[in-house]
Amino acid sequence: MSLIEQPNMPALEDLEAFVRVAETGSFTAAATRMHLPKSTISRRVSRLEAALETSLVVRTSRKVTLSEAGAAYLERIAPAIARIEEASAAAREERERPRGHLRVTAPGDLSIGWMPRLVTEFRARHPDVTVELLVDDRRVDLVAEGIDLAVRAAQQLEDSSLVARRLSSVGLGLWASTKYLDQRGRPARVEDLAQHEFALPRMMQARGRLTLTGPEGERTIDVRAPIGANDMAFLERVAVEDGGIAVLPTIVKLDRTTLEHVLPEYSAGASNLYCVYPSGRVVPAKVRAFRDFLVERAPQFEERCQEGGCPRSA
Repeated sequence: MSLIEQPNMPALEDLEAFVRVAETGSFTAAATRMHLPKSTISRRVSRLEAALETSLVVRTSRKVTLSEAGAAYLERIAPAIARIEEASAAAREERERPRGHLRVTAPGDLSIGWMPRLVTEFRARHPDVTVELLVDDRRVDLVAEGIDLAVRAAQQLEDSSLVARRLSSVGLGLWASTKYLDQRGRPARVEDLAQHEFALPRMMQARGRLTLTGPEGERTIDVRAPIGANDMAFLERVAVEDGGIAVLPTIVKLDRTTLEHVLPEYSAGASNLYCVYPSGRVVPAKVRAFRDFLVERAPQFEERCQEGGCPRSA
């Protein structure tokens, strides 16, 4: 039988009240130290005595002294209460001051392009935090794999059990190889896209339609998308290999010698960059610090994209 399952197991608050009365020799002084009414302290000590079925204190009109049983009991529990207080203080400090080991996951291209500078600057600001970066293009189960925070690029997040903070947004456009367009024709109007094949992010492929925003407002058309992927780098290579019109970030450093911007006046939506972390009543200081640092550094994101470090997970 565990301690919690034992009948008449004393409550921690009752133990603390008894220790404070023993230390101060007074219910009034103990109540002042604990910022509680005197009646509450008296009730807790009485409840402890009832649970132990013995008298711990001798009450007189002038002072409170310990009984023989009370003195022996205090000798045994005072060190335990002190250790609990030390542990509680350490936990509070852990929440207030970023420290410990931080496990982060991010897509491969983002890890190469943006994260090295980011992690280095974060460590300079928070030297008590060590960082472990797991490069992975999968949608990692953060809780199951013990990950504190993930940086993800997506049009829309699928897991509502996570807390998400959008960091930045990158516009999407239509791109195709010169050879493909020479063979199939260059679309001059949105309607012309119906004659083409597409390589799309998986969520767009699943819908089988494309929503574009341009001079005529928002237009939605059905398209043929025989190729889909959750990785923009793959979609780019499909376009380079003459596989169709691909939806790609507009500010990524693409190979402009082989790819042309199709209907450049139209946007195909946006790919967002998020930081996500498990939900909980208390967010560890190290996670809060890194989240806030990502938000602070988010304006650098598009700059890094233009240098070729834009995340391409779809």
